[in-house]
Amino acid sequence: MTYSFRTDHREVPTFEYDEKRQRVVMTWQGACFELIEPFWPDWFFDNDSTVARFDFKARMLGHPR
Repeated sequence: MTYSFRTDHREVPTFEYDEKRQRVVMTWQGACFELIEPFWPDWFFDNDSTVARFDFKARMLGHPR
């Protein structure tokens, strides 16, 4: 599935490489995703370069309740 988020520089995702399962896991606002090839997502900046749209393909692993 393709996801898209909008964010600014104060709110960035974290990435971790899971060696055992050989995958990249991204955490964003408490939700965890396994990124699908290509591993690194694309950033698209608005005209003022302070807000970015973040598009990526992933499988959701979990979300806080």
